[in-house]
Amino acid sequence: MKRWDDCEKIIQFGIPRSGSTLVYNLLREIFPSKEVLKIHKYKSKYTEFPIVATYRHPLDCVASSIQRYGLKPVNKVVRQQVKELEKNGIRDLLKIRGARNILFLRYENFFQNFDFIFNEIELFFDIDIDDRDKMVRKYSLASVKELTRQYENFSDFDPETHWHGKHISPNEGQPGYYLDFFDKKQINFMKNFFQEILVTFHYL
Repeated sequence: MKRWDDCEKIIQFGIPRSGSTLVYNLLREIFPSKEVLKIHKYKSKYTEFPIVATYRHPLDCVASSIQRYGLKPVNKVVRQQVKELEKNGIRDLLKIRGARNILFLRYENFFQNFDFIFNEIELFFDIDIDDRDKMVRKYSLASVKELTRQYENFSDFDPETHWHGKHISPNEGQPGYYLDFFDKKQINFMKNFFQEILVTFHYL
């Protein structure tokens, strides 16, 4: 029996703005007979299920979050979005690191690289993925941009796919964008705030 064959549910856990919606939709395509649950907060009851977790440089997550709301990176907004990220699972990454039922996908590794996602999922679930090209076309940056054009803002979204307005940031998800988006004081503040995450996941 292939790994996790007898499991009816797959958990997609990801901090906001870490590519979680893309991975969630790919999992739905790859495992059409299973329920895929998308979450931002981890709970111990999920230990019995396979979990595919996405993470990204926290400062890029904050920058992307600010942009999705159409805000400017003034200090008050930065602090608000830092708190929002903390409320939505970023510290949970530390709790679950090393768990055997979890596949971790680093955003910087799969940015514009679908094959990285497919290869990791194949290894973790012991499966072969067909129709890679079809999924790449369906969920390419251009396709998602066109798909989300119908939604006016972040609160306007498709409840099935979770694609929403302003899903693609103006910098199109480019890693390291925070360096141009924030000033030095803001960067130092966030690096201190997220230091444990940055060190543990090799961003420092």
